[in-house]
Amino acid sequence: MSEWRGYGLESVYVSNLIQEIVGIGALILSLSYRIPQIYDIYKSKKADDISTIMLIVQNLSYVLYISYGVFVHDWIYIASSIISFIQNMIIYFMKRHYARVNKYNMKKIKIGEMSVSQQSMINL
Repeated sequence: MSEWRGYGLESVYVSNLIQEIVGIGALILSLSYRIPQIYDIYKSKKADDISTIMLIVQNLSYVLYISYGVFVHDWIYIASSIISFIQNMIIYFMKRHYARVNKYNMKKIKIGEMSVSQQSMINL
């Protein structure tokens, strides 16, 4: 049994099994909520509306959560934070990749709309 006396809850006891079940449930939910976002980015080929600053701040928090998990020897903190960090990095790199690809495609479209004489001027 785990005691919660340090938190001012004198008579609350939670078994280790229940703690693990709650932790694993949180781990599963935290791992699954970014998957639809990653899929939407892949499907739409754009992620302009996702804040880069938000991704950076989230990843810094995950680094701190990983450190905390190591300090308290909590594998659930460590696992969920590492996987969330990786998912955020996937989103970040997809955002950068599609921004570059879309920018290149826009240049290509603009050049395609130019007349032959304008295109030959660019090629000089």
